[in-house]
Amino acid sequence: MRHVFSVKVGPRSFRVGSAWRAPIAALQSLYAGYPQSSDGIADYTVRLEPGGFGRRWIRPSIRIDGDYMLPEAVPMPLAQGL
Repeated sequence: MRHVFSVKVGPRSFRVGSAWRAPIAALQSLYAGYPQSSDGIADYTVRLEPGGFGRRWIRPSIRIDGDYMLPEAVPMPLAQGL
């Protein structure tokens, strides 16, 4: 992923990667008071990827992937990426 944000929430650490900068910037603002995970090892990983071929640029849509799959989740507009 081009953009990555790592954070510790309680005893757990999360790494969120995105093809876009906007969702990562929103997460950084939302979790500004939380410690950043700097050891490089995350308990959970989430990826925000384009919903299909060309969806990064044309009507951008996000598909959520990561450690756990949500098979019923459909791609959503980039504005709802957070």
